[in-house]
Amino acid sequence: MRLLEGPRAPPPRPAHAAVYLRRAAAREVAGNVEGALADLRRAADLDAAALEPRLALARLRTARSEHALARRAADEALALRPDDLEALELRAWAGAWLQDHMGALADAERVLAADPDRGRPHVVRALALIARHDDQAASRALTRALELGVAGPEVQGVLAIMHVRGGDPGAAARAVDQASSRWPDHPGTLRARAMLLLAQDAPGAALEVVDQALARDPGSPASHLGRSAALLRLGRYDEALDACTAALQAGAQTGEVMLQRSVIYLDAGLLEAAAAAASEAKRLIASPIAHSVASRVLRQHGLMAEAQAELDEAVRKHPGALPLRSERAGLRLQRGDVAGAIEDLEHAARLAPKRADVWLDLGRLRAGQGAFAAAARDLSRAVELTPGDGLAWALRGLVRVRAGEGDAGRADLRRALELLPPDHAAAREARAALEGAGDAPAPMDR
Repeated sequence: MRLLEGPRAPPPRPAHAAVYLRRAAAREVAGNVEGALADLRRAADLDAAALEPRLALARLRTARSEHALARRAADEALALRPDDLEALELRAWAGAWLQDHMGALADAERVLAADPDRGRPHVVRALALIARHDDQAASRALTRALELGVAGPEVQGVLAIMHVRGGDPGAAARAVDQASSRWPDHPGTLRARAMLLLAQDAPGAALEVVDQALARDPGSPASHLGRSAALLRLGRYDEALDACTAALQAGAQTGEVMLQRSVIYLDAGLLEAAAAAASEAKRLIASPIAHSVASRVLRQHGLMAEAQAELDEAVRKHPGALPLRSERAGLRLQRGDVAGAIEDLEHAARLAPKRADVWLDLGRLRAGQGAFAAAARDLSRAVELTPGDGLAWALRGLVRVRAGEGDAGRADLRRALELLPPDHAAAREARAALEGAGDAPAPMDR
């Protein structure tokens, strides 16, 4: 009977993980990324002890900015080899873009302790430090990453954030433009563009751009939180909270989401909800902004001493956080502690020497104390940084006149009148000072 049936087909050969691994590499080279990912998953499933397919999955997912899936693959690799530097680096990178800055930083520090010349962990450090508003340390970390040759749209986005926070919007725009020229449709580029638009007070345009990023990468927690920030600026609080929920569902770290919710609640006037969310954020992450929200809630309740105590604690924990120094300066001034306010603004100016608003506030306070020469120096710095700001010219002019520099002061006041709307309070004061000096400005056609 067997002879009549003919020869039997050979039994199927057992599948080997190495076969799928090799085919995945060939498919990736040929541009068949989906096929490569399928082969890598199959290889990993066939060999529970194989590190390489899991690392390859994490690499490929990272290249596609699929950070949640990249972290899952890196977790699998680290379960097999807990000290593998590449797996740690890949998990750190994924965690950073999933807004898990504390976990990402812990992984990055382990990598850098073993190999300080890996570039991406320095970017992860920069992101974690940005989240803490320690901009000087973040700048050093990012500079080191750039020296090591790290490139990509996410890096340009981090660079743009640093420039915006440091008071150099022109440099931020150049960083975003560079990313747009090389990676125009990448979600990281689009998020950077949206962030820049928010800094330029264009939340509607920012929302349009971040929605484009979400259309390309709907699972990005960073994009959902960016959308929340734009909606908050537009006063669309319920939608901003919905975007927070979407970020959480996409894998965002709970503390970061609670922080964003606290800011939304505060802006919406929901003080008890803001305090509760800020308290939870403080418990989960190291964030100076959570302390800021808690302090503002206390101020709304009239508890000024408690509000300052909250900021004092925050400054001790986050001495490099510029927003805390500026906020505490305002609170100290409100409580009559002008010397303390000046001390905080001096520290803020050292932290961010390109922030014209800090120099402007410092000059005003010094002038109020009668320190006109020092005030003129501060206001000169503001004029240098923002030569198109009529307010800076007006304030320096008034201070110079009081300091006995009449000619220079009057020249500043005339320049201020060229820049300011005629009904601006500073313009009225400048005209009055000029008229009082017998130097009435020429009528302006406006």
